[in-house]
Amino acid sequence: MTATAELTPASAPAGRHAPSTSWHDKLVTPLPTDRLAGWVVTLGLGLFAGLLRFWHLGSLLWFTDPTDAKRPPGDFSGSYVDKATGCVRYYQDIFDETYYHHDALSLLKNGVEQNCQNTGPGFVVHPPLGKWMIGAGIHVFGNTPFGWRAASALAGTLAVVIMVRLARRLFGSTLLGGVAGLIFALDGLEFVLSRVALLDIFVMFFELVALATLLLDREHGRRRLAARLDAGASTTYPGPRLGFRYWRLLTGVFLGAALATKWSGLYVIPAYAGLAFAWDVGARRVAGIPRPVRAAIRRDWLGWVPQYTLIPIATYTLTWTGWFLGGKNAYDRTPQSGGTAGTGFVGTVRNWMGYQCQAYNFHKNLTDNNHKGDGSYLLPIIDYCKTDTATHDPGKLHPYLSKPIGWLFLSRPVAFYYEAPPQGQAGCTSKSCSKEVLAIGTPAIWWASVAALVVVLGIWMARRDWRAAMILIVFALGFFPWMLEESRQMFLFYAIPLLPVIVLAITMVGGLLLGGPDASVTRKKVGGLAVGGYVTLVAVNFFWLYPLFVGTTMSYSSWHARMWFPGWI
Repeated sequence: MTATAELTPASAPAGRHAPSTSWHDKLVTPLPTDRLAGWVVTLGLGLFAGLLRFWHLGSLLWFTDPTDAKRPPGDFSGSYVDKATGCVRYYQDIFDETYYHHDALSLLKNGVEQNCQNTGPGFVVHPPLGKWMIGAGIHVFGNTPFGWRAASALAGTLAVVIMVRLARRLFGSTLLGGVAGLIFALDGLEFVLSRVALLDIFVMFFELVALATLLLDREHGRRRLAARLDAGASTTYPGPRLGFRYWRLLTGVFLGAALATKWSGLYVIPAYAGLAFAWDVGARRVAGIPRPVRAAIRRDWLGWVPQYTLIPIATYTLTWTGWFLGGKNAYDRTPQSGGTAGTGFVGTVRNWMGYQCQAYNFHKNLTDNNHKGDGSYLLPIIDYCKTDTATHDPGKLHPYLSKPIGWLFLSRPVAFYYEAPPQGQAGCTSKSCSKEVLAIGTPAIWWASVAALVVVLGIWMARRDWRAAMILIVFALGFFPWMLEESRQMFLFYAIPLLPVIVLAITMVGGLLLGGPDASVTRKKVGGLAVGGYVTLVAVNFFWLYPLFVGTTMSYSSWHARMWFPGWI
């Protein structure tokens, strides 16, 4: 691939197929031909991301220091019983790891979650798949900090690899694929969530994989349509059938996996379904098939409607297999836990649906103390769940709550852990020290994304570029539903599923700066300097904040120098 072509996301670089009158060349976008370079970049960035995320993964906190009196000597995963609640806790758990680590252990032992005292069924408000992922790491590596964080680190690393391949295919450029992957790898929020046992990294991962399979389905469908037309199929209404769409099936499976990790995975399903249908219509329109909308409905509905409804639902339900088999160990299967103790298939399903309603009502009424729990849009199960008007008051207002309007500006990051070790302990050599694990995105990425999304909107308005439409639609459906949840408790790290599309938006702007094959040498040089300078800025920004991501002990003055705004403290 030539340098000029390499810099252009929308052009047809040298080395690709020459123009022809075949349907294949009209319908199918040629891919980059530098396959070896593409895999070298992909694997290189994957290795870089993996080293960052797995490095000292099991020794994140200061009380691994041998002078710490809170833990038994030599015990890095030791547990204790909280005297106030009787709950089993682990010294090494930070933030909400205390819940998901415990649930993962319960799933491994019983197939269902137990209460925090391990004396009976536990009521949990998130589906089980993410906790099964955490449990898989514990099963392989043991009940150690490395073990319960390993699945998160693996998901965060693989997400970088997938981002490279997705961006390379989307923009037709190995260079832009590498740029997207490097920016993604250097985001602080993704990095921090890759190193703790929370659920949100898995939601992002499954949605990203679903986006990649969605793009592959678009290509696969167009290739099949072109092959049938080139073989002599008629372009009269409604056109040829395209057969089984296995990439579309996988998209539905991964969307179901996101939903089975957190219900917020529901938000993007309409976006993916709408894009798939629009792309089917567009392909038939390019082929000259009359009434392409009706034609797409008639020919493709069987590979569209079930894949974005039945398949996600089936995937979600399958992840509850442990609950269905859990008997009396499963919450809402006995009168003591609120169930009806129904027997047989109907009774079990009734209890399971009742459990979903209890979780729904919990989320609906989990407010931020400034609103009443009235009118959540989290999961509109119409007229099925009886409305529970009791507000689940969290008591004291959580200090790190934030609203979606501030997420892209990183207005209120979340301190997963903070300690001020005294001089002589945990590496503190100053009179006063700080040690923090702060869940915050790299500002050079998140702040730039605001301008990038505006530019991408302009690209779509000017060119009707399908890639710009994809970015905007996925972002809109992943972001704006949270705006309807004004009363709900929310945190910055809920925004992590947006990261893939904001990185794609930034990368698309980078491709625009680099220019097409007809761009002047001056523009290419200036564009190259701009893109290279921006990536350098991202790297400098990331490594400046790196001590906050990994809990490095530093002097208080060094820590405070990284607190750029009062809302970060």
